[in-house]
Amino acid sequence: MNTETQRQLGAHWLAFQGVLNPGQGNLLTDAVRIAHQAGATIFEIVGKPLNFMSAKEAADAVLLGGISEVSYCRFFPGDGSFGDPIGECSPKAFAEVLKTFDEDFAYIQALQGAGLRVRHITGPSCFVLGRDYDEFCQEEIVTRAISFYDHILPQVGELNLQINIEYLRPEEDKALGGLEPVLLICRALGPRFRWHADTFHMYQRRLNAVLELRAAGTHETGESMLGYLHAHGFAGREIPGRNKNAWVHDNSRGWEQIGLALRGMNYEGPIVAEPFGQVVREQIPVLGEGLPPAVDPEKYYRTTLAYLKTWLH
Repeated sequence: MNTETQRQLGAHWLAFQGVLNPGQGNLLTDAVRIAHQAGATIFEIVGKPLNFMSAKEAADAVLLGGISEVSYCRFFPGDGSFGDPIGECSPKAFAEVLKTFDEDFAYIQALQGAGLRVRHITGPSCFVLGRDYDEFCQEEIVTRAISFYDHILPQVGELNLQINIEYLRPEEDKALGGLEPVLLICRALGPRFRWHADTFHMYQRRLNAVLELRAAGTHETGESMLGYLHAHGFAGREIPGRNKNAWVHDNSRGWEQIGLALRGMNYEGPIVAEPFGQVVREQIPVLGEGLPPAVDPEKYYRTTLAYLKTWLH
């Protein structure tokens, strides 16, 4: 890895807050400042329905906190309020999804115009969290996802973005069901679409994280299919490395082997730690279900990013 890659470590909105409304940019600044002081160089922010601040307010808040690059998380909540990219095919439903992404692209463009670097859209951005898609076979789901992304590919290119499709916990993902469908979508669409991996999610699926990472493969360009990583200790969004000597599924040694796997594939994407803080658990309890007690974000990021810096070198 080059020096820039080794330092592309990040922090996450959900460690510090849930919903932020206009006029609350100071809360975002406080969070970013903590992350920056811990060593983060990228901060993952979210869109609606958690972020109602203007792009200008959000950008100013992040810059004031000391970080100049963000990634942008898009997810579709279960109430269908933002549409469903691979669900109903009615013109009205599809138009709602395109409207959501049009607003996201406009927001990202405004963030860029306000001085932030934005290169990544992350998250489960092709299906609704927890929705059961039993009416479709796996091949149909993949086909629908590819068809949807084809519609937005020109805008992705215009803004020089990369979309990373997150492979979630089993209870959140009833659409893709495995890594291969994610990779099929990415292969079909080219290197602007990549896999968003999460070591905790792989643990929850009882998968060998090392083997999964090595299975990601490359696009025809030779670029890695892996585009974004959420880094956790395995047993419950713990600090990465905290259980680094624990044997995990299929007798794979935790973070020591993950490091070798990432270096072996020349991974150059962000590595973002994502604990869920107390505020978001209080505002949106479902996001904290099945996770260990909330940790202090300042202590978490100071310890986590210090470990990752050492581990990456």
